[in-house]
Amino acid sequence: MTRYYCNTGYKLRLPFIYVYRTFRKAAFAGILFAGLWLLNSCEEKPTMLGSGILPGSDHISIFSTDTFGVTSYTDYIYPTNTQSTYRPYIGSYNDPYLGTTTSGFVSQLRLNKAWKGDSLGVDSVKLHLRVTSHYGTNNNSKYLRISEISNTLYRNAAYYSDTPVDTTGDGVSVNIPALRSDTTVNDIEMTLPNSFGERLIREPAKLFHASDTAEIDFTDYFKGIYITIPSATASDPFLIGFDVTFDSKTSWHSYFIVYVYNINDPTQKDTYLFLLDPKTENARFSKVKHEFNGKYTVNAQAIDSLSYTQGIYGAFT
Repeated sequence: MTRYYCNTGYKLRLPFIYVYRTFRKAAFAGILFAGLWLLNSCEEKPTMLGSGILPGSDHISIFSTDTFGVTSYTDYIYPTNTQSTYRPYIGSYNDPYLGTTTSGFVSQLRLNKAWKGDSLGVDSVKLHLRVTSHYGTNNNSKYLRISEISNTLYRNAAYYSDTPVDTTGDGVSVNIPALRSDTTVNDIEMTLPNSFGERLIREPAKLFHASDTAEIDFTDYFKGIYITIPSATASDPFLIGFDVTFDSKTSWHSYFIVYVYNINDPTQKDTYLFLLDPKTENARFSKVKHEFNGKYTVNAQAIDSLSYTQGIYGAFT
């Protein structure tokens, strides 16, 4: 048997419960919206904050463009620091726009070992150079001038392209052999007069390299050399660059070698290397002179549609 109870109170509460729940949801949404609106209305745009107290000149105008203009000029600084160069240039070259550049190289020589004999005689003298670049042609008509200098050079001193160089009046000239153009490196050998070797070894007691700069050694009487190519001119230019770095795999690249013998015992022979390569740093620098006698005159104030760059401490853009 199934009993049926008619609960009239429950039926009367249904509409109230429905209305109450709907009102509660709507009220919560309204309160949340009102809170967000109040927060937003209290915040001033940060990009405008303080704009009223700034002068008009401080305001920034921003714009965009897809084109821009370029201006340039050619400048020149002289003298420039040229010490401790590893690949010096000697000779001259002529640029049709900027004119003629002449360069020479000044360097100490460094001994590879001390002499243990007595009186020395010279059998022969040779100069080895590793030429890494050249400009112009020599056709055996160009020569090196190697002059002994009277200036004392210091490793910790600054040297510039216009540093004066005084020579003793002693020196030699030697023809430059023809250089191959089918390779980037020319290892050349030149035979020098024995008189140059005799100048190098003229004080045997000092034929050593001192570890202390205060100690008197080879550099006390032989200060160094100045290498130029006097036969290279503006009308007949010739320029070579050579390597004075030290390669531990192949030893030295550029040096003088003197073949000597002991006068008291001619059977006692030896070789002496006078190094340009700075395994231990030589004091060295380049002397450079520019003659701007071409079609273009260097002027830092002249804005132009063309600008130029010139090597060996020359003009730049």
